[in-house]
Amino acid sequence: AEGRARLIVGTRLAVLTPMPHLAAIEADLVVRAAILGQQVRIDAAAMPRLTLTDPELAEIGLTEPMARPRFKSAFTVLRLGYDDNGKARARRDGLGLVKLIVGPAGKILGAGIVGRDAGELLALFALAMQAGIPVARLASLPAAYASHADLARALGAMAAVDIPASRPERWRLALKRLFP
Repeated sequence: AEGRARLIVGTRLAVLTPMPHLAAIEADLVVRAAILGQQVRIDAAAMPRLTLTDPELAEIGLTEPMARPRFKSAFTVLRLGYDDNGKARARRDGLGLVKLIVGPAGKILGAGIVGRDAGELLALFALAMQAGIPVARLASLPAAYASHADLARALGAMAAVDIPASRPERWRLALKRLFP
């Protein structure tokens, strides 16, 4: 079967989605498989999903109900409200929540966000998932204060507290929490 195009599609993405941005990604993958003969694997969980409601709803990866049967109790859920964010408070728009599903070794398995600019914040978590960046490493994210990205930094700091680190690393994280 040399030279034959193969496209491997996860069971969840076997039915094409009506979302325009996903359709473009799917079309690109089909062309790569058909014309270039590349073997392509689509990870449906890695596809960001955005619902343009007020406030926005954005998700990527596994949800909590999806993670339970797969990981039993070997995952953690981190939550942080928009009311803990300087930008949201300045806008008087503290209604929102960021939720991360974190697996063993701090791997980000999924993220769900409801709130203003949820799609933009989700892109940061999508990149972290794609690059395999552990959630605790987000604690060192150089996010501008009074930005929604600061929520990602704060979630990373929450995760870093639970991860045993070397003494110098614990000092650095403690100082970062005191002087963000």
